[in-house]
Amino acid sequence: AIFIFLSGAVMLAIPERSRTTFHLGMFFLSASVLAGAFAAAHAAYFEGAVYHRYLTVIGTLAAEAHVAQFLLYFPNNRPLKSARVLLLIQYLIITAVLAYFALATRTVERMFFSGAHLWDFDADLISEQVGRVILLFALIYIIIGIYRAVKLRGAERWLCLGLLLAFISTSLVPGILNLLSRAGAL
Repeated sequence: AIFIFLSGAVMLAIPERSRTTFHLGMFFLSASVLAGAFAAAHAAYFEGAVYHRYLTVIGTLAAEAHVAQFLLYFPNNRPLKSARVLLLIQYLIITAVLAYFALATRTVERMFFSGAHLWDFDADLISEQVGRVILLFALIYIIIGIYRAVKLRGAERWLCLGLLLAFISTSLVPGILNLLSRAGAL
């Protein structure tokens, strides 16, 4: 979590950074919230550690929103009104999902899951619904990444595809596994 945070902080500290660099830095900061929440949850063996889930929702969705932005601006950093509108919409969705999750979990049982070594809400249906939003955000950046790869030429195309595959491996695969786990398939 610390290394991811520092990676983001370094990118955001670059003077006159591009929008591409800004959004990659924001991706790292958001991912550090997610990693930090899980690190704290696994280190804390008291019921209050259950609230790490709020941070995981924010961290995951914000990271995926900034991946979409990164891919929209990569590699030539052109100004896009549609990118700003998409980011606004995604942040409104993040706020709504977090509010829904917080309200829906305020009265559910908190349980220690020994297999995962952490406290969590006994709220599989609610968590599955949030997981679907996470996969939707991943689908958005995958579509954007494929679109950008089609539009780009030469080495930039392959770099875009390589970055897209890296982002997919860090969010889509865990997101699918999370949903399967919530459904009892894993």
